[in-house]
Amino acid sequence: MKLTVIPNDKFISKDGIGLFFDFSSPAGIRAIQWNTDRGYIERSGQSNELITDEAVIIPYVSAYDTEVVRLETLAVAELEFYNSPEQVALRQIEADRIAVKAQAFLDNLPSWLQVDQAVTDISDLPSAKAFIRKLARVVYWLAKDKEE
Repeated sequence: MKLTVIPNDKFISKDGIGLFFDFSSPAGIRAIQWNTDRGYIERSGQSNELITDEAVIIPYVSAYDTEVVRLETLAVAELEFYNSPEQVALRQIEADRIAVKAQAFLDNLPSWLQVDQAVTDISDLPSAKAFIRKLARVVYWLAKDKEE
């Protein structure tokens, strides 16, 4: 097993998978590195201390494993909520609303030839303002996601 502990960052990595979470550690430890059967404790302003007793890292391994279980439990609960009949129904209602809006937009969309002709037919300022106003309304509705 490989273990890296960085208390100030609230970081523990076990076998290459790191997590940031709250755990306790004695003051003064900058990092702990463990690789299979030995490791080092790094303290600020001191030489690294060789460690060979796995008991030194057990509290960190235990804290890490507990956090993994907590995160897995949370993920399962979030997935159950996401897949609950109520949430599925709400997502379907929203998808249906968007589909109806998209279809209504497409049903009322003039052909490009009609749009091009309307632009070509602009001959004065009032006509230009009327066209820009219609165009602005469509852009507004699309951005706002509703008519007003």
